[in-house]
Amino acid sequence: MPDGSTGNEYAPYRVVDVLNYGGFFGGETVTLDAYPFSAPDRITGFIIHEHLFDNLTQRHLLQAGVALGLVVDGGEVRAARVLGAPTREQLKELVKPPTHEGSTAAPRGLSYKCDHCGLWIGGTPDRHEDGHYYCLICGTKLG
Repeated sequence: MPDGSTGNEYAPYRVVDVLNYGGFFGGETVTLDAYPFSAPDRITGFIIHEHLFDNLTQRHLLQAGVALGLVVDGGEVRAARVLGAPTREQLKELVKPPTHEGSTAAPRGLSYKCDHCGLWIGGTPDRHEDGHYYCLICGTKLG
């Protein structure tokens, strides 16, 4: 996955510390430090406007350890989403329930646990041609 420095793809980051909820004059932002999963030693500070999140319930629920998908362009966050959380309960609190699109009789995965990431990840893991499932964040084979 890309490191999040440019482009329109979401790059996975892990939140190290949440510094501030709000911003100047009560703005709807969250200020946090995070590192890309691809470079854990590269901690970067971000100010993210709440409206940039496509699946966050409330910015006040963001905490250290949460995984975010960020689209970063020129050091600014252009889009954000919650990817995972340390516990299933945290993930359920953080992420808006998915919308039901179309009808299907097939079961749908809402989340799964990746032992390598140490996170509950929202959504369905990737299924490769070998028939196995792989984590959306780290690419580790599950199960």
